[in-house]
Amino acid sequence: MAGAGTKLWATAETVTATEFQTYLQDQIVGVFATTSARDAAWGGAGEPTLAEGAVAYIKDVNQLHAYSSAWVPLLDLDTWAADASGNYTIKGNVTLGVDGTGHDLICYGATSGAYLHWDEDVDDLVLAGDARLGVGIVATGTARLSVHGGLRFTATASAGDIYTGAGATGSDILGLCTAGTERMRIDAGGLVGIGIAPTGTAKLALHGGLRFTAAVAEGDIYTGIGATGSDLVGICTGGTERMTIASSGAVHVVGAFSKGSGSFDIAHPIKGGDWRLRHSFIEGPQADLIYRGTVTLSGGTAAIDLDDASNMTDGTWEVLCRDPWSMVASSGNAVEWSLSGKTLTITSDTADAVCSWMVIGERQDDHMKGDDCPLCDDDGHFVTEYERLQESAESSQQWTEANKAEEAEEAA
Repeated sequence: MAGAGTKLWATAETVTATEFQTYLQDQIVGVFATTSARDAAWGGAGEPTLAEGAVAYIKDVNQLHAYSSAWVPLLDLDTWAADASGNYTIKGNVTLGVDGTGHDLICYGATSGAYLHWDEDVDDLVLAGDARLGVGIVATGTARLSVHGGLRFTATASAGDIYTGAGATGSDILGLCTAGTERMRIDAGGLVGIGIAPTGTAKLALHGGLRFTAAVAEGDIYTGIGATGSDLVGICTGGTERMTIASSGAVHVVGAFSKGSGSFDIAHPIKGGDWRLRHSFIEGPQADLIYRGTVTLSGGTAAIDLDDASNMTDGTWEVLCRDPWSMVASSGNAVEWSLSGKTLTITSDTADAVCSWMVIGERQDDHMKGDDCPLCDDDGHFVTEYERLQESAESSQQWTEANKAEEAEEAA
């Protein structure tokens, strides 16, 4: 029977029928025209018994079969070939292991310690040592992965063939795409463009805005920086524009504005060159408004309408100011004055006296008394001293309440 092993016969020793069957016939490679001819050669009357280890070559399919409870194809000579140098060619699919029962695969390279390893214990494909992977291109240099083209990430098959990935979208340009459209790129100079191609020397070019969101529990409150108009950069919180910078450089702030110091800073009007000129802001412990001017008396008197003198709509000054203070002076002349409502009246014994006047009033408009001005108390008076943490907490609460009120109005 197959698997009997070998036996050394002496010269002139007789080979019995049993020995012939077990040592010779059962342990040779049988050659058959077809699998049917193979099956017919065992188990019949006067035929050997089929046993484990029997081997047969089937001519019509050019395959080598072995018997192990059943005939199993071992080698297809049409798809497997080897040369004298030990090179093997396989024409067809190669399967390692059984689904759910894996086996390792290790492929070594010419460099010691560099190999490709499929590790079945963790179901990982590992490039070990100095091994590199090239996709569409030969990997060179020290990069572990070289890709010619792009990386493509797809959603589930039901989502359709949506191109989402990263790759070369131009000469020396790395692009990030979603839904088949380039959304962001980095060019050869390291310039980054989001929604637009970068130009000039700016490291980042952005078409649109930056959006910062609070926790989900706070709702979808838009807080960010972006283009809120033509050539206009806006800073928004709570879905409301709080500050804008125009293309001319003009800055507009909605709400309270605090600073450590302030000044104007301009090119020096006389010295020229790199010289600059600056003056500090005039500041005080309350939100004062200053109105001033010069008037020539007629018949020793003059009445100044503060709305007219300030180019404001009639009635504006009295709505805007409270607790006014006034002063009038005329060089070499005695003058008297009085302020009633928005009218400053000046009298003098000198009929044509030239008088300089100034009126200061504290702001009392609705903004100063509202929630969007955390610098003032409920009556609109400026709060000069405060504890930073407490003020910040109060301001935060005021902003939150204002935001909630705006959301409620929008929902209504």
